[in-house]
Amino acid sequence: MVELRTASSSDADFLFQVFRETNIEMFASLAPEMCEQLLKQQSALQESQYASHYPQLRRSIILKSGTSVGRLYLSRFDGELVLVNIAILPSRQKEGIGTDVLQGLITDARERGIPIRLHVVQHSRAAMWYRQHGFSDVSVSEPYIEMVLRPS
Repeated sequence: MVELRTASSSDADFLFQVFRETNIEMFASLAPEMCEQLLKQQSALQESQYASHYPQLRRSIILKSGTSVGRLYLSRFDGELVLVNIAILPSRQKEGIGTDVLQGLITDARERGIPIRLHVVQHSRAAMWYRQHGFSDVSVSEPYIEMVLRPS
């Protein structure tokens, strides 16, 4: 069973762990110390950017059977639900956790009659995954694509 709970300051290490484990491949060719330093810098920069761009940002921890397995960052803006970030620990991917979370968001948005908007790397597996769940491309700003799922 997949659940969400509001993230707190005590979750900082876990939130970094999720960032680290889902982004480490970008820095894998670097020395371990340099890799860790860059991951910490990039994580802090991402958190700062999210906070400044999404003042109503809600950070949640994704739980499966009571175990923390990922993070979900959402915001509301101009009558839309903005999916800022969803990330599942690599060791827990391919279990349907992300799909369960996304389906819950889609159901909630449809019940409220509001669209879900997001930005994702254009030619990524994530972009294909969102298309499989009904999201449509809206615009491109290299390397990102804006996608939306409108209520039906």
